[in-house]
Amino acid sequence: MYFGVFGALLVLTVITVWVSTLGLGPIAIYVAMFVAIIKAFMVCAYFMHLKWDSPFNRLVFISSIVFMAIFFVITATDLGYRGQINPETDTMVLRQEENATAAEAARKAAFEAKTVVLARAPGSVPTGVDNPPAAVPAAAAPAPAAPAAPAVAPAAPAAAPAAPAAP
Repeated sequence: MYFGVFGALLVLTVITVWVSTLGLGPIAIYVAMFVAIIKAFMVCAYFMHLKWDSPFNRLVFISSIVFMAIFFVITATDLGYRGQINPETDTMVLRQEENATAAEAARKAAFEAKTVVLARAPGSVPTGVDNPPAAVPAAAAPAPAAPAAPAVAPAAPAAAPAAPAAP
C-alpha cells in the first residue's frame, strides 16, 4: 500500500510540473494548489496514519488546518493593501478610492506635483516618504535664490562689562 501511495505522489508531482509548463497563466496556481492539497491529504491519511487513527486526532488535525487557513486569509488581505497610502491624509487608501473620477485623479496629480516641487528644495530631504519623488523638470523647479546682502552693517560687539572693584 505504501508503494502505491508513493507512486500516486510521484504521478501528482509530474502533473504539477506539467501544469507549470502549459502556460495557463493565473489559473496554473489554482491547479497546482489543488494537486498539492490532494498530495497533502494522501501523506496525512496514509503516512501519518490518520486514516486509521481515532476520530479525536482527525478533529484536532482538521481544526488546525482550518485555523491555518484563516491566518493565511488574514495575511493575504494585509499584503493586498500594503503600500497604498494617501499622501494627502497619510492614511490607507481603500480599494474604492483607486477608481476615482478623472477630476479627483487630476486634483491628486496637481497635489503631488506641488509636493514634488516643495520636497525638492535645495538641501531639503523629504520626510515621511519611503520613496523620494522623481526628479522635477528644470522648468518646474524654483531656481535657488542668492543670499541677499545685509541692508545694515552688523553692529560691533559690545565691550565686556568691567569687573567690580575689590573692597
